[in-house]
Amino acid sequence: EILRSDWSSDVCSSDLAGPVIAVARDKAFCFYYQDNIDSLKNAGAKIVFFSPLTDAQLPEGIDGIYLGGGYPEIFAEDLSDKRDLLEQIAALSRSGMPIYGECGGFMYLCREISGMELEDPEDPEEQVSKTAPARHAMTGCFDFSTQMSHRLRSLGYREITLTQNTLIGKKGAVIRGHEFHYSSLNTAGSQDPAVKNVYQVTSRVGQNLDLKGYQKNLTLGSYFHVHFGSNSGCASTFVENCVNFRKIRLTSLKTGPIPDQIQRASIKSDKEHHGCKNA
Repeated sequence: EILRSDWSSDVCSSDLAGPVIAVARDKAFCFYYQDNIDSLKNAGAKIVFFSPLTDAQLPEGIDGIYLGGGYPEIFAEDLSDKRDLLEQIAALSRSGMPIYGECGGFMYLCREISGMELEDPEDPEEQVSKTAPARHAMTGCFDFSTQMSHRLRSLGYREITLTQNTLIGKKGAVIRGHEFHYSSLNTAGSQDPAVKNVYQVTSRVGQNLDLKGYQKNLTLGSYFHVHFGSNSGCASTFVENCVNFRKIRLTSLKTGPIPDQIQRASIKSDKEHHGCKNA
């Protein structure tokens, strides 16, 4: 459970203030559509920035987290050394805080990042290294691992249809963006029934693709870079979920620890309201 002291804040003391979303921004997480940040602000969110590379903990008083693309594989060792921050994010994910990670941010939400594969796929008989690639622990919100590759794994414009209500949109919503990454995802051994694929993905020409979007509690991660401008419901739904979380967080400051699995309140609200590079 998350104790009250973890939620005290001078960022927004008023119950009427908009939700606060912490956005990762440093050398490891540096790719964002500016439209996405602007859309969140226009939907009523206050944006605060933090650095997973240098900060010991998250900003106080936040109601959601946005982890964009970048190069976490380059800084994997330094990111892994921030154990308190990694554990704080994992605990918040379990407690239902809205957390969105795309590409590099998704890798950060996985269990670990492994360095470059041993063999060059262009010449499998030639070993690039005689030692196994280094493995660096990340937040573990998803029980997946990612492995860096010598070649580009995927590149192109994508269109997704949401197959369930999600952190960034209602079931049936169509959203566009792009995919670009050199790492691959390994889901083998993950038996968590709470993790659901919530994306149906096609290419620009309508070809079905295997790209997935994984959601657990209110944590959503994928290699897909969403362009919020392609669907106005993206930002508004993200902020709406943060508003719901904020209400529970502020109530907990007066009554005691936040109970686990508080995302159920956000999911209930979702059903009641029907509005709608490696980077």
